[in-house]
Amino acid sequence: MRNRTLAREISLQYLYLTEITKRSGFEVEHLRQTVSNFALANTTPAYIETLVSGVIVEKEKAVLLIQERAKNWHINRILPIDRILLRMGIYEMFNSEDVPYKVAINEAVELAKRFSSSKSGAFVNGILDSIGKDHGLR
Repeated sequence: MRNRTLAREISLQYLYLTEITKRSGFEVEHLRQTVSNFALANTTPAYIETLVSGVIVEKEKAVLLIQERAKNWHINRILPIDRILLRMGIYEMFNSEDVPYKVAINEAVELAKRFSSSKSGAFVNGILDSIGKDHGLR
């Protein structure tokens, strides 16, 4: 598994943990302790920290973007894993200059297929692609 793909997977797991335990904010020491349980390449922990902190900090912006496109679906009706993957994809699309827009979407879709429902991949793809096109990302 590629380093960034693994970083996204671990970030998803950590963000899901914070979601279900209702942790608020970003606790860097808690994240570092969690990440230390994995055998990782040197660059992976740094990317996990960047991704997790960015997704948490940019949460409200991402929720607004999702809500604009998820017609007739309140954000809380979207599966927690899908919400997190959408927020991760949005963060990478707008803030990771070295991650192409299509790669951010594809990675989120693949994680949705792996960790969520059978329809989640298409749902995540549709929302993220719509956001990307509306903001002129290529």
